[in-house]
Amino acid sequence: MDLRRPLVTGGPDGTITSEPRHVTTFEDSALSDDKTFILSVLTCIFCFWPVGIAGIIYSVKAHKRYDRGDANGGDAAAQTSRALSIAAFVVGTILYFAGIIGVIGGFA
Repeated sequence: MDLRRPLVTGGPDGTITSEPRHVTTFEDSALSDDKTFILSVLTCIFCFWPVGIAGIIYSVKAHKRYDRGDANGGDAAAQTSRALSIAAFVVGTILYFAGIIGVIGGFA
């Protein structure tokens, strides 16, 4: 029996009810470890802090949603936090290399 499909039953009066058989929980969540907070803090400190701060905010939102039992909302916030952290890393790396090239080339 597939536990992910809803259980559909008919009542004595002819009504049809649907009960969820499987609910996504914190343990089932793909990003349940929420390592995005550490990633966000590191990219905020070492790479590009404006985007890193947004990553930290979404990481905290993910943690709060996981605590409330909203695993889907927590996953969405954690994925946003991870994407912002990656963007902060990319922008920070580009700016660092542009600064190094500018110093070497004498443009800074």
